Amino acid sequence: MPEEDETPLTLFESAILETKRGILPFDELARAYWDTELAVPSMKPAQESLRDMEPAMFEVENFPVIAVFSHESRAADFGRETGTPYLFLVTGRQLATVMDPRVGVIINPRSQRFFAVLPPEALAAAKREFGA
Repeated sequence: MPEEDETPLTLFESAILETKRGILPFDELARAYWDTELAVPSMKPAQESLRDMEPAMFEVENFPVIAVFSHESRAADFGRETGTPYLFLVTGRQLATVMDPRVGVIINPRSQRFFAVLPPEALAAAKREFGA
């Protein structure tokens, strides 16, 4: 893994760091995710809608997740290495409209500093609270 820059590229990355430090509650991180533009690598391009997206799937903590990135530059190597050459830029809210409710997200999966996991239950709670 290449050495990572210490500087957050987005406000969402700052929120991830503040959550890890115990400054920001986890539910506030979920709120920040909801309104943030995310980069989602996909195996195929969208033909007509986001439903055409085919993101990389993994299993983390006994539930399936898709990989999302807090900045498109963080997704470049991942896309090449995982065969997901297409990149969708969507908000967490938009992504929630097409995601299976049993799936969570892994944010910046190759990053130590800006890594986070939102389980399906956290996404479902955010969807109820903030709407999709």
